[in-house]
Amino acid sequence: MVVLVVGLCGAVVLTGGIVAADSQQLGETEVFAGGWGDADDVYVEEDGDAVFAYQTDLEDGESTAVNADVAEGLFHATVGSEDVNSDFENVSGEMTGVLESDRFGVDGEMTAERPENLADLSVDLSGEVSDEGNDFDGDLSMTIAESGGMAMLFGDIATSGDLTTTSDTIATSGEFSIEQQMGLSDGPNRTEVLELSVDDTDEGYTASVTQKQAVSEFQAGGWESEQQARQTLKSQYVATAQMMGGQGELTLESHDFERLDDGTYWIDVAFTVEYTGIEDGLENMLAGQLLQESDLNVTQDDAREIAASITDLHIETFEFSMAESATTTDVSWDIALEETDSMTTALISLIESADVANTEGVDTDELADLKAILTAQQASDLATEFTWNASMATEEEEDLVIEAMVSSDTDNWDNYVAELKDRGIDIGTGMAFSLEAATQGEEITADGALTVNQEDLVGSMFEMIAEDRTMGPEMQTLAGSIDAADPDIARMDMSAGEDGAEMEVGARFEDAAAMMPTRLDGTPTGASSETDGDTATLYVFADDLVDDGTAVTAADVHALTSVSERTTVHLPAEWDREFPQPNTEAAAEYLDKDVDIEAVTNESGPGFGVVAGLIGVVSAALLARRQ
Repeated sequence: MVVLVVGLCGAVVLTGGIVAADSQQLGETEVFAGGWGDADDVYVEEDGDAVFAYQTDLEDGESTAVNADVAEGLFHATVGSEDVNSDFENVSGEMTGVLESDRFGVDGEMTAERPENLADLSVDLSGEVSDEGNDFDGDLSMTIAESGGMAMLFGDIATSGDLTTTSDTIATSGEFSIEQQMGLSDGPNRTEVLELSVDDTDEGYTASVTQKQAVSEFQAGGWESEQQARQTLKSQYVATAQMMGGQGELTLESHDFERLDDGTYWIDVAFTVEYTGIEDGLENMLAGQLLQESDLNVTQDDAREIAASITDLHIETFEFSMAESATTTDVSWDIALEETDSMTTALISLIESADVANTEGVDTDELADLKAILTAQQASDLATEFTWNASMATEEEEDLVIEAMVSSDTDNWDNYVAELKDRGIDIGTGMAFSLEAATQGEEITADGALTVNQEDLVGSMFEMIAEDRTMGPEMQTLAGSIDAADPDIARMDMSAGEDGAEMEVGARFEDAAAMMPTRLDGTPTGASSETDGDTATLYVFADDLVDDGTAVTAADVHALTSVSERTTVHLPAEWDREFPQPNTEAAAEYLDKDVDIEAVTNESGPGFGVVAGLIGVVSAALLARRQ
């Protein structure tokens, strides 16, 4: 938003066309060359001050008003048009956005014509991250009428499930199914099945497997008899255990092999594999690997302890099944892992053992923060649950119905934040958002809001942009100048409807002079504008353009880098007129107006980087179009 405000009120107003010479030659970027071109007139005053005038033609129904006062640090502008772009002629709405040093908020609503194929839409999203909690809820329901090829390709798709994580457990269960209207498989008209369950035992693990599938003629020789099948399974499952330093004992529970009429072969087997020694084998392998790492400062005992912590993971439940035919696929799972905190402990030990001083690209502070985050999760018993339920179904042959629900909730979040603070980590950002959208008759309505709180939000954003080379030199220079100007508040209001569109923007800076381009003749002090018929004129006031206005000639003024050959020079004895003065009262009133955007009442919380993204989008759109 500050980019938007300064782009409109700063780059255009304060520098306007003052930088008439080549911007690279002056050490300025194109951003600061302004969008108004060369000044049409310059009025020199007796004391050497001057007023630059820039004229631009307005289309029918267009309006513009600009006010700026550098000393007060105030910028204010309005732009309007009765001619709305044809792409948006059936769109109406309004939006207000406010950016302060530690808060960004935007609230708006919109009504648009419903697309013909969108029979129904309902969206409800909300979420908040603060010191007290971290949660998200989302619901979507949508019907696309006469969806054509999409409905022909898919029948029904559905999935549901949950994922829960704590400091020492990970558990997930769910199912997924898909039905294809057109079969895509060239295999036999049978359902292939894979069922797998794993049990954690005192000696190791026991895996139980049921396998039903087609095999090629090339593979058939390994499955014809029980002995051949047993040998094939051993080569697949027992050999894997041996590679990991353990042992595996396979028991073939059942075996069925047949040749089908289409020339393919079908196997139906059930077996178990009892694994032993795998954990010891893995522990030895991991310990050996840790000792070989030159960047890790670990002893043999340390390496063994770390490796043992990693292999302490316990499988509480592991059930997986998949059934696939020519037209359907069904998958389900139920998995729960315990004692995952042992892996966290191992990771912390690795961090502590890392010889970061000799490791290129490793940030010592980041490693310390990671350790603090992991230990804070353990100390607070942080638990997060994520659930979902979604489906896509075809109705009445061509209508596509999509429904989805997702939610996320965190327990002990406040304890986690407190534990982080105790370890010197303030993650710094709070966020709240909401969005509701729905079809109503022939229209779509939407209402949304977003608030982000963060200490020194503006400064950190523009400092980041100024240092990011991928943003380009112009955006880097603009961001650096804004940051140096110490913005206090920026505001934007936009509205659109049958009568046209209007945008009002304003900003207040503690040190607006810091945004002034260097190597300019004169010091811009403010700006104002007026409209006469279809012509708008921007007046930029500058102090000390020349030393003595009574002694200067037109040739002297034309020799200045701020004045081009096409600019008409008016010397003090050649003109007598008044210019509209900047209306700082209107700018201050606009910026101090109450805004009903709900704040996130927190001091800290995880960051999301959303503001930087919004600023990038807004500024790119502004800079791409001068008027």
